[in-house]
Amino acid sequence: MGSNLYKVRFRVDQDEDGYPPFSSEVMWCARVDDKLFRLDNIPYFVAGVSYGDVISVIEDKDGSLNFHELVEENGHSTLRVMFLDTSIDARPVEIRAVELKTRLTEKGCLTRISPPPQILAIDVPPAISLSGIRSILAAGESDGLWSFDEGTVAHSE
Repeated sequence: MGSNLYKVRFRVDQDEDGYPPFSSEVMWCARVDDKLFRLDNIPYFVAGVSYGDVISVIEDKDGSLNFHELVEENGHSTLRVMFLDTSIDARPVEIRAVELKTRLTEKGCLTRISPPPQILAIDVPPAISLSGIRSILAAGESDGLWSFDEGTVAHSE
């Protein structure tokens, strides 16, 4: 990673079943100034921030950087696809994940696949139709290929 990128820890809210099975997610952020950073990752689990947002941080005694608050929204939305092992599509999850990633990339989205590929994090830039991306994801969900949720919606549509 470049010398201007830093790891920042974000608190993750777990659901009543304890998912996800950890309390934080670490993402790369680019330094804007002493306390401000621009998110340079697409969140898998953190809600309320998206790629390109400017955040403030608090530094621990050990020098670790921790998310404090959202300072400036960049207009990007974050969606997440969870691939189902019980899908009617018998192909491996890895193949289905790459196929959807390619389709969304062609539409102008940035994507990030978790290891193992159970989650596809999707960045929808402000110039891309959020409703068009939702339609693609809803069709796959109704076909039993995956489920999806919206981590952060900054689009006005």
